[in-house]
Amino acid sequence: METEYTGIVRQYYEELYRPFMNLLRSRYSDLSADAIEDLYHDVWIDVRTNILNGRVEKNTKWKAYIFQIGLFKANNISTRGIRTSSLDTSDFGGDDDKFNPLEMEVERKRMQDEDPDIYQNPELKDVLARELSYIPEPCNKVLKFFYYEGLSMKMIAEAMNYSSQDTAKVTKKRCFDKLKERVMNSVRRLGIID
Repeated sequence: METEYTGIVRQYYEELYRPFMNLLRSRYSDLSADAIEDLYHDVWIDVRTNILNGRVEKNTKWKAYIFQIGLFKANNISTRGIRTSSLDTSDFGGDDDKFNPLEMEVERKRMQDEDPDIYQNPELKDVLARELSYIPEPCNKVLKFFYYEGLSMKMIAEAMNYSSQDTAKVTKKRCFDKLKERVMNSVRRLGIID
């Protein structure tokens, strides 16, 4: 069990640090950076304890699991008690100014359960990977900031030097729609779906 934990730490600890910090900073403005960093370390202690006590399944989605523990802990110590934002499942993000990776994972799992053949199709996975690798700027940065780093629209607007967070929202929506259209056109052209 201890070696499983060591492997998970080696794989995810540094990779998730920045997205974790950004996500919690965007959701809990009353928590200091030091408090959020302390939470991050506490999460890893909880992960170790849960693994050693056999409370974690082997197929756990580690990013979602770690973020879920972090959000729960942050909510418990936050003076504002903010809950995570809802997810518009029509485009995995909608017009919300915050991305919730936990809700996206739940929705992805629900969709996979409804149509497992699509989600297990290696051709579809190849198309998606290829289309994701060809996202032009500024879409590449905007989508990565939102979906991978969990930045709010306000933070994205600042990072991209946009005039407002509304501009960031419109850009993100336009970029996602273009990506979705490209993926759908590719899979139709290949006959993967109708």
